[in-house]
Amino acid sequence: MLKPFLYNHQFNVIREQVDVLLYNVNYLIDQDVLDAVRHNATDKVLGLFTSLNGDERSFLNRLRTIRYVDI
Repeated sequence: MLKPFLYNHQFNVIREQVDVLLYNVNYLIDQDVLDAVRHNATDKVLGLFTSLNGDERSFLNRLRTIRYVDI
């Protein structure tokens, strides 16, 4: 079980990056560009934290696996 490890400003950045990622997953055709967007979003989110344990890191790395969503 994960214990809370986010501050409000970190949550807001994560939400913003997920929104950017979902938009791009739904509208980008080029897989290489989509991979770059996924990598960039994940790096921005992981860069918010100075220390993460394995569970927290794997939880946040799930951004890389977001697929098509019907918006």
